[in-house]
Amino acid sequence: MVPKNLKSKGIKKKPVTKKKTNAKIEKKPDTTRAGDANKKRNTKKVDQIPSGGGFTAYKSLLDIPVTDIDGRQHKAIRDLVKGKKLLLVVNVASKCGLTKKTYTQLGALYKQYQKQGLEILAFPCNQFASQEPGSREQIKAFARVTQSTTFPLLDKVAVNGPNAHEVFKYLRFHSELNNGDSVGHIHWNFGKFLIDPATMAVHYFNPREDPQNLEFAVATCLQ
Repeated sequence: MVPKNLKSKGIKKKPVTKKKTNAKIEKKPDTTRAGDANKKRNTKKVDQIPSGGGFTAYKSLLDIPVTDIDGRQHKAIRDLVKGKKLLLVVNVASKCGLTKKTYTQLGALYKQYQKQGLEILAFPCNQFASQEPGSREQIKAFARVTQSTTFPLLDKVAVNGPNAHEVFKYLRFHSELNNGDSVGHIHWNFGKFLIDPATMAVHYFNPREDPQNLEFAVATCLQ
């Protein structure tokens, strides 16, 4: 699916037959642990927007400071994404039922489009059933050795609630999760935000949306 708020780049939906479209969006009973938890957790949870505004302290995602998985502090995200045309920010976990498939597909997407201008920023998060409990060293070893990832890994953060990192406050506020007077929670591990750094347009993909389904939008944005 092509992000509606990235249409400023002239993106069009990928032509598909009715049969393929129905097959793609057909909902099947979800028997995974993540799917069961998704129905019970976070789908209706929100953080209220203060009456005077100020849900996020930053006007641009690129101005937000971050710490990487090695503990190095970066004054702003822009230092990590110089020259990049498209960003994909994901909250990741090592012990989730979605971990292996999602990491594999993120790696494939990165390998194919990194040189064309895609950057993926992965933020470990332990808010969902404590499925990212490890230390920095353990998380890095899992991602780099077990999952063979090469995209940037950031420090462990919270993505929902009062202690949410400013990156996720910004992304949630500027995405479809914004309900007007409140901002919805990310539903589970592997929520995905696709961002055009030139316009700061943001689109949210839920955790069960496979990264491979983002490929058409990524390829089109990078043309």
